[in-house]
Amino acid sequence: MTRTRTYLWLSALAAGVGALIVSVHLLDPADQGATVSEPGIALNERRAERSWSKVSVPRYGLSLAYPPDWQAHISGNDFLPVITVAPEGELAAPLRDPSANHTHLTIYPRGMPEQLTIPGARREIAGENEALMSVTRFDLVDGSPWALRARFAHTEDLPELGELARAWGPQAALVAALSVEGSVVWCERHGERVPDEDCDPLFGDVWVRDGGVSSASWQTLERILASVTVDTTHPDNRVEEPVLARPEPFSRVRSPLVVAGTSPRGYAFEGFIRVTVHDSENRLLGEAFVRYDLDSGEFSGTLTFDDPITEDGTLTLHPPGIPTDQELPLITTPLSFAR
Repeated sequence: MTRTRTYLWLSALAAGVGALIVSVHLLDPADQGATVSEPGIALNERRAERSWSKVSVPRYGLSLAYPPDWQAHISGNDFLPVITVAPEGELAAPLRDPSANHTHLTIYPRGMPEQLTIPGARREIAGENEALMSVTRFDLVDGSPWALRARFAHTEDLPELGELARAWGPQAALVAALSVEGSVVWCERHGERVPDEDCDPLFGDVWVRDGGVSSASWQTLERILASVTVDTTHPDNRVEEPVLARPEPFSRVRSPLVVAGTSPRGYAFEGFIRVTVHDSENRLLGEAFVRYDLDSGEFSGTLTFDDPITEDGTLTLHPPGIPTDQELPLITTPLSFAR
């Protein structure tokens, strides 16, 4: 491998985003409809916002942007996937419980696995993002917003969406929340506090939350929310990207790993495509340059990786990092490591 080739390959961004098939690249949130910084916001925050990352999941036609100090993660399985963006270090929090005290935005394309309770005063608000509907905001005792729940508008027309209808469920939902400082949660019945074990929201009891949140953090969450889009274009009409045949998403793998699929030529350099394996904490376990056939568009090869510490990880196909007319995203698929 020449030194020039190595330099070009290493210029591609590493990614630890778990996804069924996930694309990641940098963008200006303003180009995606995200709220632009107000005049009073410092210059360094403006620069940070322009370097936000974008995660897109072609299977769902879904994309959203998030700040450089956040991470994206996909968990669950093919039947009940969970897509989350959260500040670095918070992804390990229990994603299935949005009332837990951590900052995140989580999307459930096929619906929530169970009915989830979000404490706080409920307010139905007018959503500014046309991809969402039935937007409910949850406030703390002092009236500060700390959480939000919404449904996806396109799910009302699933029978008309062809392939997309098989990826989304009619109960698809989004939940966003902030970490609450000094959080205290209790149950009230007719304005009177009752023991938590006696709380029954089905009969009018309400969960109340007190504490403090950062208004700047809520503005960041709103900007992420504004960037959420769903492309209802049929997958066959979207921009061509690599298709990974082996390994399949969420499959259990061990080293050495056979990698195979098809790809447009833009992902190959001198007849090879760079492939990496990371664990769920974004540690690089191994990489390989698999051979690419220019005539058939097929690639295949074997990748050897170190023993993982975590149970899950990702396999990523990298574009070569050569400037082109079309910006090529990373292509990532989730894996489970066999023990």
